[in-house]
Amino acid sequence: MPTLLETINEIHRDYVKQTVDQWMSVVALARSDENRADQEAIEAVPALEAIEKAAKAARELLRGRIAADMLQNGVTGYQSRHYEADLARSAIKAIVTDEAKLRKQCPEFFERQLPKLKRAELTDALKQGQTIPGATLSNGGEPHIVVRARKDLAR
Repeated sequence: MPTLLETINEIHRDYVKQTVDQWMSVVALARSDENRADQEAIEAVPALEAIEKAAKAARELLRGRIAADMLQNGVTGYQSRHYEADLARSAIKAIVTDEAKLRKQCPEFFERQLPKLKRAELTDALKQGQTIPGATLSNGGEPHIVVRARKDLAR
């Protein structure tokens, strides 16, 4: 098993550095020419999404490695300057192996469900001009941006 220092270096190399470098490139280009700020703001969205994705993956990797390190060293917790981490047992929960059998033999473990609104069908009916008591169409709300790769630059 890698040491925690090796894990930190792995996270920096394989998760964090490339995404932060991409972000810093966007910031530098935006700062270098104010007329490019709108273009770089668009470039910033996927750069930040990449940071978020990498950070989540890195966090889970590090949590697992810290827990494994604690188990390997026979300790139940670590402390840092500002935080402490302790091993905790996951909650015991039921595992359903045959839902049909369970439903048939033990129906008391199932909740009755209220009818569920078919929102897509309701929207379609309203869009087709039907008048439906208790329902109306929204105006779609505030505009939002959609950022995607340019097809003319696809490899």
